Amino acid sequence: MRLIATMPLRNEAWIVGLSSRVVLMWADHLVCLLHASTDRTAEIIGQVAQEHPGRVTILTESDPTWREMDHRQRMLTTARGLGATHIALTDADEVLTGDSLSGVRDRIAGLHPTACFQTAMSCMWRSLDRYRIDGSTWAGRRDFVLAFADAPSLSWRPVLGYDHHQRNPLGSRQGVTPVFGGVMHLQWASWRRLTAKHAWYQMHERLRYPTKPVALIARTYARAPDERGLKTAEVPAGWWKPYRELRSHVDLDAEPWHEAECRRLLELYGKSRFAGLNLHGVDRVPGAERVPVVARTSRFEPF
Repeated sequence: MRLIATMPLRNEAWIVGLSSRVVLMWADHLVCLLHASTDRTAEIIGQVAQEHPGRVTILTESDPTWREMDHRQRMLTTARGLGATHIALTDADEVLTGDSLSGVRDRIAGLHPTACFQTAMSCMWRSLDRYRIDGSTWAGRRDFVLAFADAPSLSWRPVLGYDHHQRNPLGSRQGVTPVFGGVMHLQWASWRRLTAKHAWYQMHERLRYPTKPVALIARTYARAPDERGLKTAEVPAGWWKPYRELRSHVDLDAEPWHEAECRRLLELYGKSRFAGLNLHGVDRVPGAERVPVVARTSRFEPF
């Protein structure tokens, strides 16, 4: 097996120093796509590449338009060119639990072509050391796609014009769901970043898909910050044990790039263009009113 991880990046300086180094503990190679980055992400991933000679490939894209399916397909094509038999799907804010390190490669190696390796997703909640355990969408999930066995038929492309939140490639199928460990999803660890990111998602979709109902966009992105019934627990010690020293590469207080971008879009298009969306305070200017959170129901589940 040659396991190559792919990681889309934009402004991920707050976390990529951790996540990229963790990926290289269990994948043979890392292919990154650096998209219109304006922070220290390029510098950090360059340092990681120097630490792991010949094991990191960095692609770049200067066009600021987010074309997620094209970006994923470019990384897949590059990984295939590097001899990948299996592909790991890793975002910058995702870290394999430490107790999964010893068995994850064997589990992935056992997949048949086109099959996905699914695992648990634990959402770190307002902290690196607590995770959500209640009955919500963000607690107890076991369908998180971490990797797949490649086949020529697999690809990414927009479906019905929609270009986002398609994690596993088209043509893939459900595979193995293990009982151990899983992935720590860190987007909830920084609440300011989470809400700014989901405000940006909403504004992006409002501009990219102008005929899409505003209420549907709002409902879609109301799910992630919904804390109704919230219960959390302390993270098991084994999840972080192999990475303790790498936690110094995490900056939960770093300013999210999404905030400035949201304000730029508000100035460019006007508040009325985004009426009906919950922008979590990034739209607060004199006279602006915050839109209440809309109840959660949607066929999309953006991570």
